[in-house]
Amino acid sequence: MKDKLLIFGPIGGAIAATACCWGPLLALTVGLGSFGAATLALGKYTPLLGGTAFLFLSLGFYRAYRPLPAECCDADGHGPPGLLRARRVQRASLWVSAVLVGSALTYHYTGFAWLTGRSPQTAVAHAQTVKWEVVGMTCEGCATTIQTALRAQQGVADAQVSYDEGQAIVQYDPDAVTPDKLKETINSLGFTVGDGDATSSITADAQSEDSQTGKESETDGTATGAD
Repeated sequence: MKDKLLIFGPIGGAIAATACCWGPLLALTVGLGSFGAATLALGKYTPLLGGTAFLFLSLGFYRAYRPLPAECCDADGHGPPGLLRARRVQRASLWVSAVLVGSALTYHYTGFAWLTGRSPQTAVAHAQTVKWEVVGMTCEGCATTIQTALRAQQGVADAQVSYDEGQAIVQYDPDAVTPDKLKETINSLGFTVGDGDATSSITADAQSEDSQTGKESETDGTATGAD
């Protein structure tokens, strides 16, 4: 019983420690925004829960790898086959538990940004961009959760969410989705959308024209210098 607790206890601790990451997505899936908000409150306990998980793992590895008592071994120092087989299973289970706990906590603190940072290749001719403050994020995992949910919306060309800056920047097709719908997506995860930056609502065509104007100015300046 004690060995099982040391194997499965860390997994339970990691699940609770990262509830603020997976809870909002589950809430969005089943339509329970209040559940998502409740799991966000666990974010402040992540260091305690994560530390407890690692403590259980440490105790588990100690018990699994410590030398067998002399009275359990034969003259050659080998333990009974049944006990050795049980220890091998225990060790393998602990390593699986360690990988799961480490992956969960890594997602919490980094959001696996190296995997999610790439923008979707969605071409939108008349895209608009809006920037909002997002309140309630407690970790990088929260930012990744919001970003994933936004990118899954029909009509979203790209979404970038920053935990450090506490904001979301979304490029979307106004013919396919509205800003209110995008706000609703964020709110349904248990977060709160603040006021948007009106200066960020610009069209992709305008960006292209500005870029072309800049290139023409550089060309004119080069020609003038040559004269």
